[in-house]
Amino acid sequence: MALWLLPTADAAACSCARFEVGACNPTGQSSPRTAPRREPGWLGIHTIPVARVFLDGEDTGLMTPVRRLEVAPGPHVLRLVPVNGARPVTVEVVVEAGRQTTIYRQLE
Repeated sequence: MALWLLPTADAAACSCARFEVGACNPTGQSSPRTAPRREPGWLGIHTIPVARVFLDGEDTGLMTPVRRLEVAPGPHVLRLVPVNGARPVTVEVVVEAGRQTTIYRQLE
């Protein structure tokens, strides 16, 4: 069975793709529920010694090394808490959409 979508008067007035279901409305403004999703970025985190990883104040439940942690693009604050009792370290990092940022730290 073939399905054919034909443009309507409303679709012709829309500034977005004509045949994308629910993607536009006759006013030409995009609907809030169809806002484009931002592509994630990734963090790699490597420390000596092993450390517990906190991201933006939240415990990730992860220990280093972390090879690929998916995060929203933009600025983030990492808190690395060494398991050997050494002083925790705070690292500010900016992650770009679609890219991996890798952090290497010697914790003392």
